[in-house]
Amino acid sequence: MAEITQKTYLCYHRDDQEHVDKFLQDFDNLNGLALWREEAELPEDILHNNDKHDVIHKIRDRYLEDSIVTLVLIGPCTYTRRSVDRELMASLHHGGDEMADADEAEGLPNGLLGVMLPNYDNAGFPDRLDENLQVPDRGTQAYANVIQYPENKDDLAAALADAERARSERLDLVHNTPQMFSEDRACIPPEPGEQFATKE
Repeated sequence: MAEITQKTYLCYHRDDQEHVDKFLQDFDNLNGLALWREEAELPEDILHNNDKHDVIHKIRDRYLEDSIVTLVLIGPCTYTRRSVDRELMASLHHGGDEMADADEAEGLPNGLLGVMLPNYDNAGFPDRLDENLQVPDRGTQAYANVIQYPENKDDLAAALADAERARSERLDLVHNTPQMFSEDRACIPPEPGEQFATKE
């Protein structure tokens, strides 16, 4: 039986709290290794800060701590949230990033995995996650992955282990744009039959 051993930061939209709580119950709080931000919203000095370097380091110091994987729990409006964009930006930060300090040269990003919650309605993925699923001319290989709600703990453990391996094996595929959301976006339901969950 696969064992969850990755210390994992949960990134999600607070409107999905009921489903997030059920996820934590279903998967035993990731063997007690799950971390998440307790505040309903990021504090003002992060949320309204336009200094990417400062935002990254404040999020990493206060919230990501020593996590090695960031797990995005995706609901219908997760892609609209400024806080999610900034947490993912901090998660993907590494020694090769343009904003890295000299003492971060060997620093690795968090692995990145998305899980579609039961209420996800194909409205789309957060941009920063989606950009790490799209790797032109590299076949199907990408830094991040998105999975359906896992059927069991073994499936989740395997996906988290792959996200951890990506930190060293697929580091060259990390894409972390310096542009940040300046505000939350509108949550627009997809048209009937419209599918935004994946891109060819």
